[in-house]
Formats: sequence, C-alpha cells, structure tokens
Amino acid sequence: MIEEKKKASCEFFSVPVDVGFTTRKMRDIGVGKPRAHFPHQTFMPTKSLCRLSVKEYHYKVPASLQERLGIYMGRSIIGTMKRIVCAIFLFVGLSLVAVAQEPQPLLSPAQMPNPVRFLPPPPDTLSAAFAYDQAQYRWGKEQRRDSVRCAQAVVDADWTIENVCRLFSVPFGMTISKEATPAIYRMLYVGLISADAVGKLPKNHYRRTRPYVYYGEPTIYPPDEEELRHNGSYPSGHTIEGWSAALLLTELNPDSADAILALGYRYGESRVIAGYHWQSDVDAGRLAASAALARLHADRRFMRLLKKAHREYHCLSARARR
Repeated sequence: MIEEKKKASCEFFSVPVDVGFTTRKMRDIGVGKPRAHFPHQTFMPTKSLCRLSVKEYHYKVPASLQERLGIYMGRSIIGTMKRIVCAIFLFVGLSLVAVAQEPQPLLSPAQMPNPVRFLPPPPDTLSAAFAYDQAQYRWGKEQRRDSVRCAQAVVDADWTIENVCRLFSVPFGMTISKEATPAIYRMLYVGLISADAVGKLPKNHYRRTRPYVYYGEPTIYPPDEEELRHNGSYPSGHTIEGWSAALLLTELNPDSADAILALGYRYGESRVIAGYHWQSDVDAGRLAASAALARLHADRRFMRLLKKAHREYHCLSARARR
C-alpha cells in the first residue's frame, strides 16, 4: 500500500547532462543533498531518488516539486533571454559610438555653394570647348607612355584619406597621419569629406558621360570602372579632394606652398591621364573646391579644427628645429 502511494506521487523527470544542476540549484528546488560529482558540475542525488542512464541523468522527482522546478527553469530561460537582449543592445551601442567617432561632413550639399548656379555647364559636344576636351583626352593617352607618370596617375586614383596624407606628406615636409599629427589629420579629413559635398549637386544635375565610357576604352585603373560608369563626370570629385587638400595644407605651411600646390594640380591632371575625366571636369573641380573651402572658413566648427591644426604644426615644427 505504501509502495503504491509512492508510485502515485512520483514521476520520472529527465535532465540532459549539459543542463546539470549545481549544489545550490539542487537545494533551491528541494531535492536532497548531492552525493557525487559529475561532468559540468552536475550532482547526483541519493540512490533512492534517481537512476543514471548513458546520456542523461534521470531524476525521480516528487510530483509536488515538479511545479517548483518548472517555475525555476522558466525563470532561468527568462534570465538567459534578458542577458542576450542586453548583449545585443551593448553591441549596437558600441557600434554607434564607433561610427560617431568617425569624422562626419560639417555641411550638407544643400548648405554648400551650388556649382550649377556659379559655374558654366559642361561643354556641348559640338562646341570648341569639347574639341579641346577631346584633344586633352588624347594628350592623356600619350602621357601613359611615360611609365613614371602613368604609375603616378594610378597611385593618384586612390583617393582614400590615408593615400592623400601619404602623398602630401612629402611636399608638406611632415608625416601626416592619425598617430603622428592627430589635429592636422582630423582637420584635413573633415575638410575633404565636407568639400566633397560641393560636387554632388552638379554631378546629379548634368550626369555627364565620362570619357572612357564615351569612347568605350579601358582606363589605367580598372577597379573603379564599373562603379563610376554611371556616376556624373562633371565636376571631378578627385580634383575637388586634391585641390582642397593642397589649399588647406598651404594654410598651415605657406613656406612650402609651391610644392604643395604643384601636387594638388598634378592630382587633378592624373584624372585626365587615367581616362576618367575630361579636362573641363578637372578645371571645374578646382573652382568648386575653392568655393567649398571659402564656405568652410565661415563655419566655426571647422575654424576650431583649423586652429588646432595650426597649433600642432607650429609645435611640431619648433620641436624639429631644436
């Protein structure tokens, strides 16, 4: 009679090995003291309450405790879900902080001078100006025969901030990098990505065909061909960047102005040699860059960056002369 009552009040309850209970958990649900250690800090109750199989520990848990066990496991699942959600929010938060630390343009294209209003449109294909563009395209192809100049045009095609800093460090007379000159680097980075906005409106407005697409010929820098095939040619974005960099760095180091500006000019001509731009695109790019920097000089945030860059340059220059 006693045996039947025990059978009626108990059921088998299986717990996988990798879920196992610690001593504290066993006591929380009311199961007797642990007897021996098992993998994963899993403990086995007394012989009278359990039996062991190959893959699982089978606990013979009194029915009165199964409800409490279910509540405990439910709380564990909820706690796990909370930790997962917190981890996701933490990851997203750190990602946003990382993005926020990257320099951002100070002005939108709408806040910049609009070249559509102050520059002439790209030359008509029947005009003398376009005939000059075609002549310059042929000149650029001739320049490719000079292996040194051709190789330089390929290097100039990379318009990442790291490449621009590396190129202009030579005439500037000082290594420009995030580590060596953080204030100059940040001023230049913010200035270039802000100036780049001045070319977006005319590019979208005119949608001028690039010379390599017009003639159906390859460039000397194939990686960009597909990406720029449907991107407007007028004005040249590379030229805006190169001429902006030259003007900004000349402000910091006017003694090296000739060499810095010569590099800025060459940077734009490389786009004609590469086959990505007409000469009129490059000419318009220099004018657009000048207008963009004039607008940036009216922005207090940029002027603070420029002031810090000035201070850093003078400090490093004085240290180098000692």
